Amino acid sequence: MKSAMKIKFLFILFLYSFSLLGQQELKANLDHLLSLPQGSEIPKDLAKSLFEVDYDLFDGRLNYEKILAKNDNYILLSYTSNCYAGGYCFGKYYTTFSSNGRRIDELPVEGGIADCSFSRDKNLIAVADLNIYINKIDIDTDCDTDSTLKEVIQVLEYRINPAGRFVNSRTQRINSSRQYKRCSYELYSEQELRSLSADQLATMRNEVFAAYGYAFKTKKWSEYFSKIDWYKPKRNAVSEDELLFVERKNIQLIKKLESQ
Repeated sequence: MKSAMKIKFLFILFLYSFSLLGQQELKANLDHLLSLPQGSEIPKDLAKSLFEVDYDLFDGRLNYEKILAKNDNYILLSYTSNCYAGGYCFGKYYTTFSSNGRRIDELPVEGGIADCSFSRDKNLIAVADLNIYINKIDIDTDCDTDSTLKEVIQVLEYRINPAGRFVNSRTQRINSSRQYKRCSYELYSEQELRSLSADQLATMRNEVFAAYGYAFKTKKWSEYFSKIDWYKPKRNAVSEDELLFVERKNIQLIKKLESQ
């Protein structure tokens, strides 16, 4: 009986020691990663250990970028990947690690793959107060005519919770038939907007609210949007708090230029 208990104790001690060695190795590997110069290639042994990359399936390389945030609960960093395909293939990722080197979560924030028949693109719009804003654009194309067969645009908003996990707080599809659809999924620069007329700026700003079904009270905009197929007036009010982050930012900039 005592012999059996001794064997059990030694087995538990072995498992603990093995686990401790594994944690120490992860911590050493994370420290090694964070010491790399920005933009340098991540050695394959580190990529396998920290990111579980299977190089039998992945024909490419990872490049370390930088630490984005660090607190008592997690370290947030970014890295990129480049792979070799018939068209193009790339990606950018945000990853959270615990201080002991354990990977907590990962979020692809940029990426793309395409050939003559399709493109699948994801673009980072902005990061603000641990909120991450991304657009996703999927296009199907006729290889012979190069014409667009289908276009699906989405905006995805994520937040990082205290445990270091990425939580999808909002996903919204953007109507690809809109004239100024970009105002809902990409940030404009002031220089770009200054090239537009006052009427174009007003149309762009009001189109955002039209997409939410706002019923315009002025004759000009009510008549203008009533001629557009996708417009369905159904709401008497749309607050700016209901808008996507990118829409609020673009409208703020438009209003600034309109007031000058």
